[in-house]
Amino acid sequence: MRIGIDITAALADRTGVGNCAASLARALLRAGGDDVVVCAHVFRHPGWRWKIARLLTGAPRPAAVRESRLLPHRVVLEANRRFGFPTVEGLFGPLDVYHGTNFLCPPARRARTISTCHDLAFLRFPKEVRVAHVYGRFMAGALARTDRVIVPSEAARRDAVEFAGVSPDRIAIVPEGGPESFPLLPEAAFRRLRARLGIPDRYFLFLGTIEPRKNLPRLLAACRVAWRHLPDPPGLVLAGRRGWHARDTERELSRPGERAPVVRAGFVPEEVRNSLLGGAVALVLPSLWEGFGLPVLEAFAAGIPVLCSDAGALPEVAGDAALFFDPRDEGAIATRLVEIASDEGRRAELVRRGRARLPAFTWERTAALTREVYRR
Repeated sequence: MRIGIDITAALADRTGVGNCAASLARALLRAGGDDVVVCAHVFRHPGWRWKIARLLTGAPRPAAVRESRLLPHRVVLEANRRFGFPTVEGLFGPLDVYHGTNFLCPPARRARTISTCHDLAFLRFPKEVRVAHVYGRFMAGALARTDRVIVPSEAARRDAVEFAGVSPDRIAIVPEGGPESFPLLPEAAFRRLRARLGIPDRYFLFLGTIEPRKNLPRLLAACRVAWRHLPDPPGLVLAGRRGWHARDTERELSRPGERAPVVRAGFVPEEVRNSLLGGAVALVLPSLWEGFGLPVLEAFAAGIPVLCSDAGALPEVAGDAALFFDPRDEGAIATRLVEIASDEGRRAELVRRGRARLPAFTWERTAALTREVYRR
């Protein structure tokens, strides 16, 4: 079988969707048995050949690399929506299956098409996601014509049915995998980074885009409550790019008089991200909704405890290896922060449970389940 897999999302600064696309491509290549064609829309991606080669490091060579370079991806999507072309075959050549790993895929003449929807929060919270109208315009037609839709969780499956109108018999749940490796900054470089950013010895860590559904104003308010009850309060480090409608969060960040520092690290590369995880008291994810929750698995790999909301797919991913809270209850968040910061035994128990849970989430398993979807 000749399988085309889109890794366009991995060519930019890699966040969750890009990491998933690259990890799945490598796992499919390692599994063997099929001709895997790596596909990408490379308009405005200089150095794309080198980037793809680096993304596939350690995996067998693909059967081919096919690129669409003449038009911006946005133009291709608009042409797909209005006119039904260019097709998969016109863009990337003959294929048996084409997998759009970032929600959308073009129409096809003969290939079976598969779309992965990682998270449909932009349909659940349309007023809080800047590009919701863009996704919504392209999404309806794309999901109507695709043969199968892959989602990473039961929560995402329910959203696909309720908000995108996908029939349940066309949906397959395929959980995503944890980190394949865990590279760290050299210790001396990490010390310099901490000094430059003002990161304290003890800190809670948030990983993710600064956007409304991540619920950071409530986390900041809960930290202020927790800090009053801790003799040596951990600071708070926010690592992630500035997203949409971030003003409320920035207003909270600008308030003076904190008992512990609040540090904005911005977007950080993988080695810095992993080092920040390894040095944290705990990962804190107060999201109002998540379709999966890759940072939970990263925290398990780093050997730190997880505090997270009980919304969306986070309970599915974290299982019994996290402390949960109602993301709309600042008092509940503060209670969990105090609990994890002051109870070393509880932290050690959560770390043990996280390490025991992590092997259930591998990219080899994800690839095997994905190949089953290709063959149905």
